[in-house]
Order: sequence, then C-alpha cells, then structure tokens
Amino acid sequence: MELLSLVSILGLVLVLVVVLSFVISQQLVTQKASLGGEDLCTFLANEVNTAASFGEGYERTFTMPFAYTQFGYSVEFVNAERRISVAWAQGSCSMPLLSNVSGSPKPGSNFVRSENGVVVLN
Repeated sequence: MELLSLVSILGLVLVLVVVLSFVISQQLVTQKASLGGEDLCTFLANEVNTAASFGEGYERTFTMPFAYTQFGYSVEFVNAERRISVAWAQGSCSMPLLSNVSGSPKPGSNFVRSENGVVVLN
C-alpha cells in the first residue's frame, strides 16, 4: 500500500514537471520570436535609413539575421507613411524611415542602394 502511494505521488510530480516544462518552453519560444522580430525591424530600418542618409551612390551588401528564417516574419514597407512594419504570430513592430523603399528583403544576402531619392533592396 505504501509503495502504491509513493508511486502515485511520484507520477503526479512527473506529470507536473512535464506540464510546467512545456509551458515554460512555449513562453521562451514566444519571447524569442518577439525579440527577433523587434531586432529585425530595427536592423532593416537602420539599413534603409543609412542608405537614405548617405544618399545617391550608396551601395552595401548585408545578410539578414538568422531569426528571419527561423520564425514566420512578414516585412512590409509602407511608403505612404515612410515606415517599416514587421509582423509575426505574436505581435508586430513598426519604425520610421527616412526614404521610400523599393523592393523587399529576402533570406540570406541582400543588396541595398540609394538612387533617385529611393532606397532599393535587391
């Protein structure tokens, strides 16, 4: 009888540990996606704003952060408002831009240049 009680208690503790581990794991994934999305938004805004600041003739190759391929991020340049918007399942981020943007980033290597007052990606 004592053995059965002990096994039951240990089983209950095991179930609680597994459930808590799963919940904490999900929270970490959500937090990682949010931080990655905010970093991606800032990174792309800095790339575009740097190209716009330097002006005509600026060219640079850059590599997208790894997080871009790891999570389902959606990148949109809103030229009417001169903003970049990055969205993901748990949230979104928006940053101001100094110039209108033509093109869009892709995973891996990207090329940015400034021509005729517009920042062109790829």
